[in-house]
Amino acid sequence: MAEFARWQWDDQGQWRDFAEQYQAEMEAAFQRRDADLKLEIPPFGTFRMDLKAMAQTTLKGRNPGYTRHIRRRARHIEAGYFILGHEGDIFLSDAAIDQIMDIPVLEVMARVVLGIAEDPENFEKRSLNLKAPEYVDTLGT
Repeated sequence: MAEFARWQWDDQGQWRDFAEQYQAEMEAAFQRRDADLKLEIPPFGTFRMDLKAMAQTTLKGRNPGYTRHIRRRARHIEAGYFILGHEGDIFLSDAAIDQIMDIPVLEVMARVVLGIAEDPENFEKRSLNLKAPEYVDTLGT
């Protein structure tokens, strides 16, 4: 699976990446819209990752009850576009388009993805100008 975002923790004002083995687990919980996630991170302890409040709380291990901030840094792409990645994954910004639930928007996205699936060698279909008239009211910026 291609990487959508990097998960980081606040180390007294300096953001540090979580170890690779936790990145996919945290992102999967986020994509499922889970409220939280419990992670065991040896030898440091067991932590509750609150994905709504974006906080990490120590449950077991060093300093139980200690809470620090976490964040999700979305993969950046050129503003106004979404792209199909080299592994076939669609990358979107961390903006409102990631949170869409409207049927017309989903229908337009489905048409675009189907067009790509029908003609995968046509690279013209792999990027869109979201300011174009056919997209501005649904996918546009």
